[in-house]
Amino acid sequence: MIGNTGGNVRHNSRFITLAGGILAFFCFVLPWKHIYTGAVLANGRGWTITLAFIASLMIGATGYYLYDRKSPKKLLILFLSFFMICIGVIFSVLTLLLFFQMGINFVTMSFVASLVIIVTTIYMLNKQTPRESISTLVVLISSIVGLCCFLILFFSGSQFFSTDNRVDNTKYGASLSAIGFILSLIGLLCFPKSEVSSGVNHE
Repeated sequence: MIGNTGGNVRHNSRFITLAGGILAFFCFVLPWKHIYTGAVLANGRGWTITLAFIASLMIGATGYYLYDRKSPKKLLILFLSFFMICIGVIFSVLTLLLFFQMGINFVTMSFVASLVIIVTTIYMLNKQTPRESISTLVVLISSIVGLCCFLILFFSGSQFFSTDNRVDNTKYGASLSAIGFILSLIGLLCFPKSEVSSGVNHE
C-alpha cells in the first residue's frame, strides 16, 4: 500500500509543481510587506531594470541552448546562437551595473518565477517530458529563485521603504508564496525517473 502511495505521488508530481506555481502566483494579490500587496511591490522601484535583467539572461540561455543542441548545426544556427549569447551577456552586465543605482526588485523576480513555473509545468504536462530535461531545470531554477527572493525580502527589513525601522513586516502573502515555491520543489523531487525509457516525447 505504501508503494502504491509513492506511485500516486510520482504520477501526480507535475500537478504538485503546477499547484505550487499557481499558489505562488495568486499570492501576489495578498499583502506582502506592511499594507502593500505583492502586485504593488512587483511594480515598484527597479521593476523595469529587473525585467531587463531577466530578459537578458533568457536571451543568453536560449543562445546557449541552440549552440549546445546535439542535432547537426547549420551556419545560421551557429551565428544566431553566438549572437544571442553575446547580446545576453552584454545586457546582463549593463543591467547589473544599473542595479547599483536603482536597486533590484526581488518581488518582480519572484512574480516572473511563478509565471515561468506555471507555463513550463503546463508544457511538461502536455508533452510528458522526462525528468532529465531543460524544462525541469527551468522549473528548478525558478523555484529556487522565488524562494530566495522571499528570504531576501523577509530579512531585508525596510528594503522597499525609506525608513529607519528595521522591524520586519512581511505578511502572509509572501509566506504563502514561499510555500508555493516549496511545493514546486517537492513536485520536482517526486518526478518519476523511469520516463526516459518509456517512449515518451523528449526535448
